[in-house]
Amino acid sequence: MIFEASCLLLPLEVLEALQRGFSPSSGPFPSLEASSLPPFAGDGFYCGMALLWLRERMMLDLLCSDYDDLARRLGAGRVCVVFTPAHRERFYDLLVPDEYPLGELALYASTSGAPEAGEGMRAAIRWLKECLGRVGEDRAAIVLIG
Repeated sequence: MIFEASCLLLPLEVLEALQRGFSPSSGPFPSLEASSLPPFAGDGFYCGMALLWLRERMMLDLLCSDYDDLARRLGAGRVCVVFTPAHRERFYDLLVPDEYPLGELALYASTSGAPEAGEGMRAAIRWLKECLGRVGEDRAAIVLIG
């Protein structure tokens, strides 16, 4: 089974409205000026595994934010992670996909340590870094995997 991974960029004010549980009685909805990155070209499975590997092996926890409850609601059975400006500031420069050992990445993603698993993980980390790089002072990224 192949999983898809996508990245939606939203203004923070929209994210805040969604977090509050926006309803028509709350007032006007903020302007939705969303954009997206091209979906991950490989199997989104590697994006999920890369997020886990980064947290467990590199101590870079991109999985948690102040929007975890919203992420659970938006995920609807898929993995959903919200990258915020705080994530970008803290983690962007620490993500160096080409320096991570392919063998270690491969063994994490595949019990056989297949080289393509290492390449898939490295490509996923590059894509996640690209998503994180699009986060700005007033913009967040929602990453969906599933």
